[in-house]
Amino acid sequence: MLPLILILIFAIVLPIAWLASEFQPRIWLRILLGFGTLASAAAIAFAIASYNSLVYEIEANSYFGFENKRLIEETIDALQNGKSAEVLEQLETFNAQYHPSYESRASYDELITKYSENLNNGPANAPD
Repeated sequence: MLPLILILIFAIVLPIAWLASEFQPRIWLRILLGFGTLASAAAIAFAIASYNSLVYEIEANSYFGFENKRLIEETIDALQNGKSAEVLEQLETFNAQYHPSYESRASYDELITKYSENLNNGPANAPD
């Protein structure tokens, strides 16, 4: 509750006080309230940006964490079933198709799904 009250004070009351101070003769009060308003606006913007960054990082970590777990589980299952040659072949294919990028997730989930399907069903282009 206290952070909410502080945000309300800094985001609403301080700018109103600054505006009201413009109509009185004390220049030091106008400067002080103006600086406080601008500083609080910068602090609130920084807090919002930090929160968004944190949420994105947590979401990205969970995305790759779950996909990596799925990759490891599929590989362990295949190795336990004696498919070591298929595992090696599919991991090489996966590695060739995976191109990490800071701009996107590089279709990581789709590549793992394709890896899993090829490992369990055999590659789509395998001879019958």
